[in-house]
Amino acid sequence: FYINSKTIEYNGKPCLIGIGTNISDYKKIENALKESEQKFRMIAENTGDGMVVFGANNTIQYTSPAYIKQLGYSQADELYRSENQIYQMIHPEDRDIIFGDIYQAIALKETRLIYSFRIRHIAGHYIWREDNAQFNYDAVGNYTGANVICRDITSRKQAEKVLQDKSDFIKAIVNNIPGKVSYWTKDLRCTFSNIHYCNWFGRTEKEMHDISMIDLLGQDLFEFNKPFVTNALMGHKQQVERKIVQSDSKVVYIWNQFIPHKIDGEIEGFLVLKTDITERKELEQLLSKTQSLARLGSWEVDLVNNIAYWSQVIKEIHEVEVDYVPNYVDAINF
Repeated sequence: FYINSKTIEYNGKPCLIGIGTNISDYKKIENALKESEQKFRMIAENTGDGMVVFGANNTIQYTSPAYIKQLGYSQADELYRSENQIYQMIHPEDRDIIFGDIYQAIALKETRLIYSFRIRHIAGHYIWREDNAQFNYDAVGNYTGANVICRDITSRKQAEKVLQDKSDFIKAIVNNIPGKVSYWTKDLRCTFSNIHYCNWFGRTEKEMHDISMIDLLGQDLFEFNKPFVTNALMGHKQQVERKIVQSDSKVVYIWNQFIPHKIDGEIEGFLVLKTDITERKELEQLLSKTQSLARLGSWEVDLVNNIAYWSQVIKEIHEVEVDYVPNYVDAINF
């Protein structure tokens, strides 16, 4: 019980009046809140992630030891740090974006928001941090503060940058080779295509990303390539030459290769390499005509692609089919 007493004068004599109020329910709530706060502090002070509590005016009300360690400041430095002070600590390229996202989330009465940004360490450099914020509201929807779990993700961001730099380097190389290159997953979706491959199909890199093979090629061309794709996904390298008559009636010859990609023995997808061999085919045809007149044969070895090219006369001499394409080992040992 809570007793509120007061002394009054009654009939010329002092009297004590007391009013008792049953506050059992209030004390239960108070004890529950204290217990909840103790549990929160125990969790906050024994986790690797930092934790910070903001009040309704977005000033810091509590910081965990891990949070203090992330930025190098003392508890006294952090406690009651204002919204504007925090804004100034965030990297100039990030601060307006982050605060804009937070204000928008609160305006929409959202309860959770995850965001990453750069924030200044006491030593002067910036670290990358990922915050998982829980926004709190009262019964009528007024913002009352936020509990934020803060994780230092600097190492992760640095690793991502190394991977991105490597990816950019490889991409620069692949975009500067003359061939057309693309990578396809097991479910026949394109996850990479160099600039020459994009231009061949008249699409941008963005349009090519994640496009299905049937959507790119169309039904007829897809059916033509299907046997080669199927065999590549079974782990067998495929090679095929195609003669294409373009819209301007120009004839081009393309050498297509389907190369399986394995990780730990499992097929994950395949590379498609397209090489324009039109100039070589035209020279072969010219040479073939010359050799037919002179009954002279010739052959050529491509060590990069493991292919031997026989002239028509050579094929006639060895009595093989017109479309026979030997690899260089067979060609030498024939």
